[in-house]
Order: sequence, then C-alpha cells, then structure tokens
Amino acid sequence: MLKALGISRLKALTVLLVSMTAAALNLIFQFIAGRRLDLNDFAVLSLAVSISSVISVSASGIQAAVATDLARNHERTFKPKFLDRITSTSLALFGLLGLLTALVSPVLASLFDTDTLVFLALALMFPVSAGYMIAYGRLQGVTKFRTVAVLGLILSAAKLSTLVIGVSLDFSVGEILLGVSSVSGLLVLGFLLATRFAGHVEIAAWEPRVWRAIGVQVTYWMLLTLGLVVARIEFSPQDSGRFALADLLAKMILVVPSLILLPLLPRYSLRRSTDESSLHLTLSVAGASLALMLIPVVFLVIGGDQAIGFLFGVDSILAPGFVGILAVQTIPFGLLGILIQFHLAAETKGAWLRLLVVLVLGTALLYAAANSFYVYAFVVGLFGYLAILVLIPKRTYLATWRYAIEKSSIHS
Repeated sequence: MLKALGISRLKALTVLLVSMTAAALNLIFQFIAGRRLDLNDFAVLSLAVSISSVISVSASGIQAAVATDLARNHERTFKPKFLDRITSTSLALFGLLGLLTALVSPVLASLFDTDTLVFLALALMFPVSAGYMIAYGRLQGVTKFRTVAVLGLILSAAKLSTLVIGVSLDFSVGEILLGVSSVSGLLVLGFLLATRFAGHVEIAAWEPRVWRAIGVQVTYWMLLTLGLVVARIEFSPQDSGRFALADLLAKMILVVPSLILLPLLPRYSLRRSTDESSLHLTLSVAGASLALMLIPVVFLVIGGDQAIGFLFGVDSILAPGFVGILAVQTIPFGLLGILIQFHLAAETKGAWLRLLVVLVLGTALLYAAANSFYVYAFVVGLFGYLAILVLIPKRTYLATWRYAIEKSSIHS
C-alpha cells in the first residue's frame, strides 16, 4: 500500500508517530475536559468542537483545491508568495462568514442554551481554519507530509496548553474556547508565512471547483457529527453529555485510518492527470483502513463501557454496550473518507448533492429514533453506509454488473 501511495516506510513511520502524538494530545484535551467540566459543560464543549470541525472541513475544501493544483503542476516553477489569490480571497470570504456568525451569536447561544462567547470563539475559527487549511494544502500538494504532521502537533499542543490554563483558572467554557481560537490564530499566521515556499495558487475561493470541494467536505463532516448535534437537541443535558463521551471513544477508531488519507489526495490527482486507474489504490487503502479500524472496535465492544468510567470518571452510561455498538456503526465513515478523497481529486459534480440527500434523510431518521439509544446508534451507521452507496462511481457498478453477467454466462 505504501508503494501505491508513493511514500517510503521511514516517512510513513515518522508521519504516523508525529500524528499519533498529536492525536494523543487531542485525546488528552478531551479527557481533561471530561474530568474537569460537568456533563452539561462537556456537552457544550463537544458541540463546539464538532461545529469547529465542520468549519475546518469547509475550509478543507480550499485545502483540497490548493493541494490538487500544486500536485498537478508539480513540474512548474513556483514563485514564493504569501498572499496569493487563493489565500487573499479565502481569508476575506471566511472572515465575512465569521463576522456574520458573531452578529448572530446571541441568537445561537439562546438556541443551544449556552454562553455567547462560545459562538464568538467559533466565529473567529472561520478565518483561522481557512489559513490553516491553505498552509496544509500547500504542504500536501508538494508532498511535505512530515511537515504537515508537525504543524498539527504544534497546534494540538497549543490547544491543550490553553485548556489546562483555562481550567486551572476556573474559566468558563466560552472563555476557554475563545482562548483556544486566539492562540490558534497566532500560530496559523506563522504557518502561512512558513509555507509560502510551496508557491502560489492563482484560483479564487469562489470558483465552482472550490465550492464543490467545500460542499463535499462539509456534508461529509455534517454526517459524521450529526448524531452529536441531534443528541444535544433531543436528549437531556446529562444524556447528551454521556452520548458525547461515547461518541468521543467511538470516533477514536478513525484516528489511524485518517492518516492514510493525507497522501491519498495527491496520488488520486496525479493518477487523474495521467488517466491511470485508481481502483487498485482504492481497494488497497480500503482494506488497510478496515483492518486498522477493527482492532479498536473489538476493544470498545469488549470494554467500552468500562473505558468511559475509567477515563472520564463517569458513574453511569446511556445503555449497556452502547459504546461498542456506536464504534461498530462508525466503521462506514472511515471507508467513506476514501471515497471523499477520490471525488475531491476528480472534482465530481453533484457529489455533495448526493451526500446532502443522505444528510436530510439521516436527520429525519435520528429525530425519529431519539427515544431509543440503541436504535439511535444503529441509524448513525445506517446513513454512513447509504453515503458510501451513493458515492461509489457509476462505472464501478457497471463494471461489477458486467463481470457478474460474464461469470453467469460462463457457468451456464
């Protein structure tokens, strides 16, 4: 698989170790928050982190456009430039979105029954996320994967340090999140300066291919976090906090497979530019991702309920075996991430609309299933599988159908 992705074992090991360290710091962030905050405050923090992820993912549509452009033009001579067209237009666009969010933050705070500072912090995350994803895309496009991992580690360490200071000084959730956003903003400015060597990308943030990428990424992550959002609205504050803890552990199975996606987008882009087939690459990556997810899934099925009590000090759970069931239902989202990278590289028209249909259907099903925790977990996985089915390329279905017909003809 590493050969297909075009990276050496040493580079892959370095990226793995650095990224796992960053993931561990993010996990420690959640552990400290889970132990130091009450369940209601932790549910608010988890919701804010999920919304922040959606913001980051919307910006990652820009990252995909930057990485794809640089990967396809890898032989071009680049001139280092800090404020190229994609950077200036993206910061302006996401800055405007942040300003609009800040203006309606009192309304959002009332809707979710929380502090206005929470949504002011999220407003600041719009330009911060755009800047980080541009730096990320620059490095991904020129295959500097180890540097990408290091930047992620620095950002994770800064967020954890801000949380520790905040809980030590007894800050509110909103104050902690505002501190995290501010520190992240300063670091991202440095990242943009440090990555300008990768060259300039003269496309605008509002071009159709960028918006298609944004649409695909946003709908994917909305699917991934939909269960948490609906639980915050439909469950009691205490139960939504317990669901947030279970969801955190279940999403751990996606940490290692997500690292495979880092070199996948440039490889898909290169294969598309040379008209090479991506089927073998996709199957090998899917097999590796599935194997990497099964190990933590088995652990959570066996001891997930005990893990919540041990890690977070919570004396009650939503339902027996719920963590394990939710972990099993998270598996399709790891495989869905591979198809997302394929469609980003192919700049597929309408992919985000297919995901949007699944999102609307999933929302309705989750509201209907909110009276049963087990059915709720089942529905979370159901729309993950539906999303995979709608994103599998048509030619794959046709090729499978032709193969089945040929086999049946031979046997008859």
